[in-house]
Amino acid sequence: IIGDGPEKGYLESVVAEEKVHDRISFLGYLDDSNKFRYLKSSDIFALTSLHEGFGIVFMEAMHSGLPIICTNHGGQVDFLKHNANAVLIDVGDAEKCAEGIVELYKNEKLYKKIVSANKKRIKEFYLHIPFFTIYIKLLIYTIVYRYSKLHHQSTDVDLM
Repeated sequence: IIGDGPEKGYLESVVAEEKVHDRISFLGYLDDSNKFRYLKSSDIFALTSLHEGFGIVFMEAMHSGLPIICTNHGGQVDFLKHNANAVLIDVGDAEKCAEGIVELYKNEKLYKKIVSANKKRIKEFYLHIPFFTIYIKLLIYTIVYRYSKLHHQSTDVDLM
């Protein structure tokens, strides 16, 4: 388990109570290179939070080529769709989460479909350089234009 979120203490107590400490590791906070090393060596990414505002971790999992199991509540539902590029479950439904994990292990076709969809979908989030350049030029022009209006100066700026 990666991270030092507020549930870490509770999860550690569950691991101790269930006597599965030999099968579960708490890695805590990891820098990006180590985090991606663990993600790339994983088979599935599961996050069953009550709510995620956007959830950049989902994009990290997509980038790492992982199928995702997560709740159907939060910002992630804007880009994760059930059985298209994720397995979505109701909040708090541990049984469906377990079933989703088993389904992905048993159904190689679904597993590969979701992995492929995530690798394709994540590319849509990349900022392409030509678009970025236009955006920056527009931002600079807007700043120069507003500055010149405030100070009653000419706006002869060639950004192309």
